[in-house]
Amino acid sequence: MHSQSVLELENWLIENAVPGGGWAYYSNKAASIEPTCLALLALKNSKYESSKEFSDAVCFLQSCIGPNGIVVPPNGRPEAFWVTSIVLFTFVKLNLSASAVSSMASILLEIKGTVTKNNQALEIHAKGINPQVMGWPWSLKTFSWVEPTAWAVLSLRLAGLQDNPRVIEGLEFLLDRLMDEGGANYGNKTVLGKLLDPVPGPTALCLLALNGTKESINPKVQASISYLKQSIFEPNDLEHAFWAVLAYSLYLNDNLEELVNLKNAIADLFGKFINEWEKENQPLGKSVGRVSLALLASKSLESNVFLLNMEIKKVVVKKAHLPSESWGEWGKRFFRRLLIDGLGGVQVRQEQSVVTWKNIASYEDDLFSALREMYQSFRQRVPLAGKKVFIKPNIVEFNSKRPIHTNPMVIDAIIRLCIEEGAAEIVVGEGSGHRRNMGCLIRECGLEKVLVEHRIRFVDINYDQTQKVVNLGSKTNLGYIYFSKEAYESDVLISVPKLKTHHWTNVTLSLKNLFGIASGQAYGWPKNELHFQGIVNSIADINSTRKADLSVVDGIVGMQGDGPLYGDSIDANMLLMSDDPVAIDATCSRFMGFDPLKIEHISLSAKVGLGNLESDKIKLVGMSGGEIPQLKFESPPGF
Repeated sequence: MHSQSVLELENWLIENAVPGGGWAYYSNKAASIEPTCLALLALKNSKYESSKEFSDAVCFLQSCIGPNGIVVPPNGRPEAFWVTSIVLFTFVKLNLSASAVSSMASILLEIKGTVTKNNQALEIHAKGINPQVMGWPWSLKTFSWVEPTAWAVLSLRLAGLQDNPRVIEGLEFLLDRLMDEGGANYGNKTVLGKLLDPVPGPTALCLLALNGTKESINPKVQASISYLKQSIFEPNDLEHAFWAVLAYSLYLNDNLEELVNLKNAIADLFGKFINEWEKENQPLGKSVGRVSLALLASKSLESNVFLLNMEIKKVVVKKAHLPSESWGEWGKRFFRRLLIDGLGGVQVRQEQSVVTWKNIASYEDDLFSALREMYQSFRQRVPLAGKKVFIKPNIVEFNSKRPIHTNPMVIDAIIRLCIEEGAAEIVVGEGSGHRRNMGCLIRECGLEKVLVEHRIRFVDINYDQTQKVVNLGSKTNLGYIYFSKEAYESDVLISVPKLKTHHWTNVTLSLKNLFGIASGQAYGWPKNELHFQGIVNSIADINSTRKADLSVVDGIVGMQGDGPLYGDSIDANMLLMSDDPVAIDATCSRFMGFDPLKIEHISLSAKVGLGNLESDKIKLVGMSGGEIPQLKFESPPGF
């Protein structure tokens, strides 16, 4: 099947290996653990298995395995252990270092997800699941999620530890998280009583981990197989489809008709991928993970890498100890927080902030001219000429029937403004906490067309090289915050949120939007550690450490009620801009009918010096008293 194309993809992987060993998620980045493992698995049994690039990648992985068995990439977050399972799976499959395998397996058996007893959290998240069953988290001492649990179960079963109580509990966790209707989301089934949509990636991993167990005959598994079949034969994204192929192919039980149908479907998917792969000007660039999955799926009927050999010799497990913070690190963090609290924060607020406003009837209006006029108030303080500009929209999820995401026409207008002002480089980036496949999201929401038209590069923040930065806030227990390197180091960071309500923070605007510049590699999906530290506290610390230089709020069509995902549309007919994120969030909150003093993250951000909240310290430009919108957004649940 497409043997020449397979060879071309394998050649491409070799040519795009990082010189020091391993593979990055995308070209011209530092090596990361997950794409390195997927590439090695894809090249297994190929002519490149004996290549220098292959052996260098193994050495890179070996160098990332700590003395306690936890795998941490260079400059990575030590608590983000989740890649350990993927490396363990890869090492067992490739028959690599027995001592490393033993070390990784031993520490994985010690790691458990946290069990919540918080009544509010149980009310929001726990409908339809058993929150007391422990799987594995993305990072230490946080809640269990489907993907890290599936990888842990897969790797430990492959290592011959299928009878270990932790593995048995992990299987119970995965079965519990499958929906009766089929499929799995990242962890929960519902939020505030609303049934979440299943996602092919975690569903496929869930079924890969359950394959060959007594749980695999459960009706929920059978319903999930049907769901994955639809993802293959009616695909909306090839990456999802390749994951679905890898899982679905293991459940056919020699059904000849289904095997033939799947073989034809794989050929069709692979052909579509080659056509897509050969296109010029791809905003995200060519993905190592996507190429690796295409190769693995193309070979799945002959040699599925996820088929487990249950006759493998049981790995020797040794006593392992979870890492703990040293007294020295605790002391530095404690005294730094005391100092920052004593100073009242490290930011210096303006005496008076400016928020510019324009009434906009629809996204078909001349948004560029409106933004150009609004920007005159900020050109001196936030120059764009000669700068690298990083534009951060809100694309947490997509639903064609709900105004979840920043409208791409607003991003188009900002890009045009940056071009006119003479920006040296313009990039757009987002790191969804809900979905791991940003390529699918930017295509679904229409942003990809805008990026292609302007030849603008897109940065998947979750997969960008991480930048470890000392936390300049004092409200969380985080000593450091791990950002996207490109977002953090940009000359001008523009936050472009949607005007929305939010069931945790009442509103989600410019301040909350910067949750998205924190790395998924460091915090997992849905960046659970930042929630674990308290969303309000994390918002204050993230913005204290790297706040937006300019904020543009898309309020032409907003969301009210059960935001940020399930609320209803409301025509607010406004665009707003400011170089003070607190002032613009406070102003938007007032327009929405909410008191910003009662919105915790806005009032806390004002207290730590991030900007002005008081209306008498905010100058509104572009409206008179009679023009101020009198809106009444429906409150989110719980507010």
